[in-house]
Amino acid sequence: AGHKLFRAENVNRIPGGRLPEGTCVIDNFGRKLCSQIDSTAGSTGDPLNPVGRLNPNFDSLRVWKNVVNSIYDGLQFSVRKQMSHGVQFSAHYTWSHSIDGGSTWHNGLTSANGRAAGDGVTTDQLRPGLDRGNSVFDVRHRLTFNYV
Repeated sequence: AGHKLFRAENVNRIPGGRLPEGTCVIDNFGRKLCSQIDSTAGSTGDPLNPVGRLNPNFDSLRVWKNVVNSIYDGLQFSVRKQMSHGVQFSAHYTWSHSIDGGSTWHNGLTSANGRAAGDGVTTDQLRPGLDRGNSVFDVRHRLTFNYV
């Protein structure tokens, strides 16, 4: 399925074919994964409320929403060879691609203190799909060898 991928949002704003043996294909989809949203961002054109917040007494009010999606595709190959004197050799290769819309939450791109704590890097608070891209933890190629 998916991982719990987080992004911060503040709600204190005015609304506005066949494969060879040893091969495996992996598909995982995560839908409506948990996300913390900061929707304070918005226009501030109202002269009666220049800060653009529903309640100007609060700087940031956070809420958890299930709005982030993820997808994981993978392809695995394995080769094993029994050699002389009981020695066995094996090699494994994995190609994978992880895509999501919110794995940047608290990955070092955010501040742990102050107003920006947990906000992540969000392009548009009202359209979270714009942040879709490679996951922070995406590892495309992995090759391992071992022998016994």
